[in-house]
Amino acid sequence: MYNIEIFANDSYNSKVAKKILNTIKQVLSEKEFCMISLSGGSTPKAIYNLMSDSKINWSKVKFFWGDERYVSHESLESNYRMVSETLFKVNDVPAKNIFPVPTNLSTPFESAESYSEIIKKELNGSFDIMLLGLGTDGHTASLFPEQEQIFLEDRLCIATIGPKKSDRISISRTLIKEASRIFVLAKGEGKAEMLKKVVEEDGQEIHEPIRLIKDVSSKVIWLIDTDASKELSR
Repeated sequence: MYNIEIFANDSYNSKVAKKILNTIKQVLSEKEFCMISLSGGSTPKAIYNLMSDSKINWSKVKFFWGDERYVSHESLESNYRMVSETLFKVNDVPAKNIFPVPTNLSTPFESAESYSEIIKKELNGSFDIMLLGLGTDGHTASLFPEQEQIFLEDRLCIATIGPKKSDRISISRTLIKEASRIFVLAKGEGKAEMLKKVVEEDGQEIHEPIRLIKDVSSKVIWLIDTDASKELSR
């Protein structure tokens, strides 16, 4: 059974931003550093804009990405750029605490291998906070349906193929399932049907990769708005 928190549509962004900030504070009250894996996409973009908090010692928070497009960091499609223009713009985060996916290598496979080594060196355990999204097709991070590599467990990051045959780099199921806390963000009526499907119905990970979190459901909190909850029976 999943833990689901539903917020009013008009307060969703601010409430989720506050929840993430409070969780960062909680982690820092228990340990020296907070390791967080960020999600890309339109839903977290609005949230990151509201995650300003001068009471947090941002030099103690280290940022990684759950997935990235194989594009330049200057590209409008870059998740790194999106976070730089939102979360990092409203907080004084030291550059040494920011670990983007190296997309300047020759192939997405090399980028995935390099990022695996970066994470292995810096993480020293598991992520304290893992932010994930939910695609209307059931994907999360850049783990897409009908791709066998989503089942690889011996790697920290993998290369995948996204919509329009775009190259992606994604954290693996291993990193996701090992995270201490997993927040899944879902907003809008467009997510309602898939949300009901993965939360209330049986299915297979190959068709809806987000189902991989079912095995660690005790660590998962779905953070959704009223529109996304419309199809749920509870």
